[in-house]
Amino acid sequence: MEPYPIPRMDVNITGGLGLSITIMNIGNVFFENQSIHVIVDGPMILFGEQSLHTTIILNLGGEITFGLFLFGFGKVTVTVTIDSWEWTFKAFLLGPFILVLDNDGCTLI
Repeated sequence: MEPYPIPRMDVNITGGLGLSITIMNIGNVFFENQSIHVIVDGPMILFGEQSLHTTIILNLGGEITFGLFLFGFGKVTVTVTIDSWEWTFKAFLLGPFILVLDNDGCTLI
């Protein structure tokens, strides 16, 4: 008997000079043509990439990392959406630097 396929993804973000978003496939399902949306929302984003839309294929145990460059000031919300699943992170933007305030790692189960 085959084990039941379980989709699980882990999404982490890290700050610094810009924003780095890492998506890991930690389940036993092969993800093909998954639509990824990343939106950074805040009151004082002056320029840079505030959103990202792409399609990925993610093998079992695989991971992929995206980067966004922003410039602005104040609190921002980073929302990562993969099809109907959504993760939200809070961060602080100070010029080109981002400090992630609540990244404990979010896992889709």
